[in-house]
Order: sequence, then C-alpha cells, then structure tokens
Amino acid sequence: MSYLVKLKNIIQRFFTSPFFGFVKGHSDLTKKNIEEIESYIENEDQEIVRLFEREFSKKLGDGMSVSFASGRMGFYSLMLSLDIKGGDEVVIPGYTCSVMPNAIFRIGATPVYADINIENLGTYSKSVEGLITDNTRMVVAQHSFGIPCDIIELQTLCKERGIFLLEDCALTLGSKVNGTLVGNFGDASLFSFDHSKPINAMTGGIIYSRNNRIISSLQRIQQASQNLSINDKHSIFNDFVHERKFCNPEDYGKKDLVHMIKSILFKADQYLDEDYERTPSSSYPYPSRMPTFIAKLGLNELFKWEEEELKRKRMLKDFILFFTENGMKDNLPEAYFDLTLEIVPIRLIILHKQAKEIRELANSFLKTNWFWFTSPISECANPEDMGYVYGSCKQSEKACREIINLPCVHDEKYNMILFERTLSTIKKLKGESS
Repeated sequence: MSYLVKLKNIIQRFFTSPFFGFVKGHSDLTKKNIEEIESYIENEDQEIVRLFEREFSKKLGDGMSVSFASGRMGFYSLMLSLDIKGGDEVVIPGYTCSVMPNAIFRIGATPVYADINIENLGTYSKSVEGLITDNTRMVVAQHSFGIPCDIIELQTLCKERGIFLLEDCALTLGSKVNGTLVGNFGDASLFSFDHSKPINAMTGGIIYSRNNRIISSLQRIQQASQNLSINDKHSIFNDFVHERKFCNPEDYGKKDLVHMIKSILFKADQYLDEDYERTPSSSYPYPSRMPTFIAKLGLNELFKWEEEELKRKRMLKDFILFFTENGMKDNLPEAYFDLTLEIVPIRLIILHKQAKEIRELANSFLKTNWFWFTSPISECANPEDMGYVYGSCKQSEKACREIINLPCVHDEKYNMILFERTLSTIKKLKGESS
C-alpha cells in the first residue's frame, strides 16, 4: 500500500464512527486511579508485583506465578530454568508470534514447527507426535483466540514421553475443557498482558505452575533481572493514556491519525518493540522485571475480569447464532460447537477462502491490519529466517490465508453493527464475484 493511499485511509477513518479495533482502552479508570498508577513509574514496589502474581494465580488454581516484563521473557526464563540449551529442540506451532522462536534461538535451542488443528486453530497433537525426537525437551501447546487446543491428547503424549509441556495461554484466559481451566493441564503455562490480550496491562507476562521447584528457579531468575529503563516505562504509560482516550468504537478511527501527527512532531514512543526477528534485542534488559505500575494496572484489570469474561461469552454466543442463521456455520471453527469446551474468546474467528479481499473491503470499519496470524510465524519479515519451511504446516498456512478476526473488546451494544457490516462485506464480495 502506497503512503498516499495509507494516509487517505487514515483520514477517512478519522471521520468513521463506530470504528472497531482490538485494544480496549481503560476508560473506566478515574483521574485518581491514573495518578496512582503513574506514581509507581519511578517508584518500584515488589509487594504490589507479588500481590498481582498471587491474585492472578487465584484465577487459575492452587499454583503460583512469576512475572516478567513480557510473555516472551517468561518463556525464555522458563527454558533457562529447565537448562534448555544448544542441541535441544522445542516444538511450537507454525502459527504463532515470532517472539516465541526468537526466545528459543536466544537460549541456543532449535524451534521445530508443528501444524495446527484447523478445527480449533491450536497445536495439533498428531503433528507434534510425528516431530518428537530424542532431542525434544519441550512441547508448546498454544490455545489460539480463546479456543482450547488438543490439550488432553498433548498432555497424554508428553507424559508418556517424559517431555515438558508448556501451555501457551497468551491468547486465552478463562476457557475450559471438560470443566478444567486451560493453564492447568501442562507442567507450566504462559500468559501475556500486552494491550491486545485478555488482561490489558499494556505489557507483562507470567509463568504459572504447580511445581514448586520450577517456581523457585523462576523467582531466582526474576530477582536477578533488571528493571526496564525509566524512559521505557514513561513510553508505556504515554501509550496507556493515548489508548484510554481513543480505544473505543466512537473514537478508534481517530487513533492512527493522532498517532501519526505525534510521531511527526515528537519522537515516537517505542518499547519492547524488538525480538520480532531472529536477531535478539539489545535496547532493554532481557529478561526484565514486571514494572510496579504495570502490576498496579493489572490488578485493576483482574478485579473486573469476571464481568468481562461473562460479556465475552455472551458475545461469542451472539456471534455464533448470527452467522449460523445467515448460512455461515461452515465458516466458523468447529470447536465453537464442541460441548466439552467452554470458550472465553479473545477474538471472534471466521475462516473464508476470500479472506484477503474481505479484509481489504472491511478496512473501512475494522482495523484489519491488526488481524493475527495472516502469515506463519507472524510479525517477522520472513518466516524462513526463523527456520520455518513453507509447506511443512499446511493447515497453518491455510488458516493464514483464510483468517478473519473480529474484536470482542467493545461494549455489547455494538455487536450487531459489527456483525451486520461484516456479513454485508462478505455478501458484497460474493455479489461482485458472481
């Protein structure tokens, strides 16, 4: 897309309302709340971080949590605690963010890419089984978009082979399999709190486990880690304030233009924006501790999570009903109809063979450039640099071609507007191609 076309689209969005995006601003926070959060930018208090770790653990079960400045840093620290090193292999889905293989390369090990199960878009147990070797030290079971993967089969497989099972719950919180919360099937689980995740604390991540030895080892790594710089923390806070103002359907269309103007007039805020390519980051400590003000923001998010969880379940129910009644049941993941699953969505998913064209048309009311996983090992310039071989994960590549994401962070009163505009866009494309 040329610069002028991009600029035209940004200006058009400025006048579009409602406009839908994938980040929920913290509009519920009062001025006093914000001032309190800001006061901890230069005032670290580990007791608040410990409180956040404890409160988050309570949401999952009887295990414990150790936090870091990002999910990828938690993943790296877990591998470090397990002494994963050169010559070892870590099996991850070929349908994930590039910060995951980046962490594996950083530790010196080799990522091995498994396919996904197209029914749930998560790590496929049968693919993993064919990739295990004597060098396999860990399997990463990714639960995508709030949908549980083949976790029971993967749990059985890893126990039989004596392989460490990590549940990647960066995209999932609150979902259940046969009544058990995801995050409780593996030896440990990974959660992320960046601004597009279920708990929006702007950044941060946690490793949760019921294994005391793992927790103790991670705590030692955490204690030896450095803090993010004051500049990085101020950058995160500035983005938090910006998103609080604009990340709602009434104002979302204004966000990109305001950000562009700020970037021209001032130095653009950037933080933790490396690690998407194979070359490791160098501008911030890795791993870093979770900042206190992030933990404070996370606590606010946790206190309202149950209400948000219920809202998202209702939204998924409305979504399934609407698109099923409009003849699109076959375009929804089969897992949505699995009665053994209780899904709390992070995004609502449609699979369509003309997804690329639909994304282009839907760009007028939806931030389609924020769709997740439109290419294998997303966010990097070239997946092959991460060791990915095209054709090796065919279902992953199929999902990349067909994926359409709809957000579920907005107020429920906007549901039908979003669903109807999406359906209208699909019908318009069908009419043009007939």
